[in-house]
Amino acid sequence: MSEADITLLMVSNREAMAGWILGAIVLTLGAFAIAYLVRNTPVWWRAVFFVLFAVTSINTYLTTTATNEAFLGLVQELSKLSQITAFSKATVDALGATPMQAPAFPLWFRITAPLTQLLSLVVGFYLYLLAKWER
Repeated sequence: MSEADITLLMVSNREAMAGWILGAIVLTLGAFAIAYLVRNTPVWWRAVFFVLFAVTSINTYLTTTATNEAFLGLVQELSKLSQITAFSKATVDALGATPMQAPAFPLWFRITAPLTQLLSLVVGFYLYLLAKWER
């Protein structure tokens, strides 16, 4: 595998990650707009929409997390090649890792995504089921 192939794999993975993140943002904004549109429907109908939002939102979160873990795994595989490709070594060094060692991220970095996901679900639950919309 050439360095160009490795670079293409890394770029493709980052494109997928960016797509999932943008998709999660659009999903959340769209779900909140739908909450407004179905505000005058019966509670059971709004609950159906909330469950759909929750399942899709959690699926998007897990897929994004898996994509990021795949990227970190790729970086670790590249670290095996770091003695033969300068790009791989630079990538591993930029992450603050040593070859064959997973990068260590600060605690705030690891809990930001789950907290954001939880906040999105709480706000969605409130908007779909608890909010008293004007009629």
